[in-house]
Amino acid sequence: MTLSLPYRLLLPIVSLFAAASVTLAQPGNSVTVGQLREELAERDKVIIDLLHRVKMLENSLQENTTSQELTDIATPVSGNEQPEDNAPARGALEVDALAAERALERSLVQQGARLMRPGQIEIAPTATYSRLESPSMVALSATNQATVTPRVERDILDWNLSVRVGLPFDAQLEANMPYRTVHRSTSFSASDGFRPTETRTGSGLGDLTIGLAKQISRNYNWQPSVVARAVWITGAGEERADGVSLGTGSEGIGARLSAYWRNDPLVFLMTGGYTHYLDDDLRPGDRTDFSLGTALAVSPETALTFSLDQSYSKEFERKGRTLPGTDSLSSVLNITSSTILGRGLLLRVNAGVGLTNDAPDYRLGFSLPFRWNRH
Repeated sequence: MTLSLPYRLLLPIVSLFAAASVTLAQPGNSVTVGQLREELAERDKVIIDLLHRVKMLENSLQENTTSQELTDIATPVSGNEQPEDNAPARGALEVDALAAERALERSLVQQGARLMRPGQIEIAPTATYSRLESPSMVALSATNQATVTPRVERDILDWNLSVRVGLPFDAQLEANMPYRTVHRSTSFSASDGFRPTETRTGSGLGDLTIGLAKQISRNYNWQPSVVARAVWITGAGEERADGVSLGTGSEGIGARLSAYWRNDPLVFLMTGGYTHYLDDDLRPGDRTDFSLGTALAVSPETALTFSLDQSYSKEFERKGRTLPGTDSLSSVLNITSSTILGRGLLLRVNAGVGLTNDAPDYRLGFSLPFRWNRH
């Protein structure tokens, strides 16, 4: 059987992947069965991407063959003309090196469901804007002669710098350094007329968090890939600035489990976590998080992630006594787009809509994770 030119050019690439997988399977290399299966799965994905690109190239060549031949016949060729050194030969297969990065895999790392390889480092600057409008509350004035209804609106801008370092033994070191700006506007409407609106703006460093993640199982058939994570919240952030609460400044520890099942081009995500705060004076209530989502590979360079993120926080405690009415339930529906801009550079754009009173009304954010190999 005679293979077409693109398929003949593809055979060495496929042979190279096969030889690499055989080498990994030799007894001299310390590779586990799970790692070998994951490497084979990654190889198969790249081969499928390459076959898809070859098919598209063949169709394009077939459509342009007739017009190109007529052009060659009609155009006289001078004997003095020389071909350009950098011009690719007709029918040559150009493989996009960025396809190997796959935006889907990069998205799973950002979601916390996948770890980077040892020696890889990633820095991700992130900016997120959130709008919150607290429901109106009715209160009596000091003279009990007028009913006052305050309404609080907050615009929050969070800047965050995340650092991830891939470690040996399927582990990863993580750190987050946040900065927050809160613009609070409080308006009062009373039965005897309107009161002046109070506006304040506060900014300050948030709580530095340090975490260690460990892969405890890998995705194979219906066995999920599971990552366990321990997090320390340092509590070093500022609690208030210019009379505005920034929602930080409490030390805590947390644990989290993230799992995913993949059925390309879909990946199903599940995450659960628990955070316990350690402050004695005014301690925030323990928080429970749960998230369900799915990621879709639109192309090797683009992926979409849909998730429903929920969290419940218990009441605050002051010197061992709970403060009624301070618990909260937040539920946010998120849509995130991830696109590879260049080698190692990813663009993520996120939009979220709050589904409960304690959640942001809406949220918009973007991130530019950049990755490189240390070696």
